[in-house]
Amino acid sequence: MSRHWQFFSFSIGRFQQVFGKATDQEETALLKILEFEMGAEPDDEIGQLARKLMRQGINYQGMPPREAEVVDQILAVAFSQEGLWNELELEQEMPDGLPHQAVLDLLKRASAAKLDMQLLPLLKGGRRWQATGPTECHYVLFERAEVPKLSQEARAAVETPGTWSSLDAPNQIMDGLIMVCEFTARKHRPLAGILV
Repeated sequence: MSRHWQFFSFSIGRFQQVFGKATDQEETALLKILEFEMGAEPDDEIGQLARKLMRQGINYQGMPPREAEVVDQILAVAFSQEGLWNELELEQEMPDGLPHQAVLDLLKRASAAKLDMQLLPLLKGGRRWQATGPTECHYVLFERAEVPKLSQEARAAVETPGTWSSLDAPNQIMDGLIMVCEFTARKHRPLAGILV
């Protein structure tokens, strides 16, 4: 099966609460999900890292690469279909998602047209929380101000001449990215993307 991005809008206030000032109930909710999804135990490395994220916030600085990869996985689970729906006030924005190949098509078109793309390249593999550039972490969190900009970049790439890998690609991009961003922007919410 081909890879695709799933998008969820979320509450930035709840995000800051859960990742930095979590209650015991919020901690327990994430640990249960991690146990089911990753086989984590409360006292193993994953459980300890999850607790640290929930008590101290997300900070990759100075973190060994292996731990950073575990944090990537924890965040991807938290924002997934099995994730922290109530705790983060998640709303799935497009059930079918956006095929990863459509992203690659957009990037190819943007590159050929020499368009300045700052956010769209992040959908190639993701961006870690508070990082400045792309990272192969398979998740991305777009701040509220970035959501309409992502839509503009995608629309500009769609409107440039070029070929598509499939006839469905333009419609998939319109429904699975542009409309998702525009709807999320109208709600004044940030957007999480998980590459599955």
